Amino acid sequence: MTKKVIMMSALSLLLLGCQNKIAEKSAANGSLELANPASVYCEKNGGRVENRKDAQGNETGICVFPNGSECDEWKFFRNECTSSAE
Repeated sequence: MTKKVIMMSALSLLLLGCQNKIAEKSAANGSLELANPASVYCEKNGGRVENRKDAQGNETGICVFPNGSECDEWKFFRNECTSSAE
């Protein structure tokens, strides 16, 4: 009987510990957010990301480089353009 009580107590503590870790990783609004890999790649390679909307309201990430050149962030991520591309 005491083994069952000890095991149940240990399991309860383990589950409580896991719950706290998940809560710490959550964003302020309660959801988990993942970074856009293309945006991260742009910034790691010296660019900055600008989100732009077209006439229909579609949003696109543009990687803007220090030399002023620009490239769609996903095209840059796939090596379809470089920091010197217009």
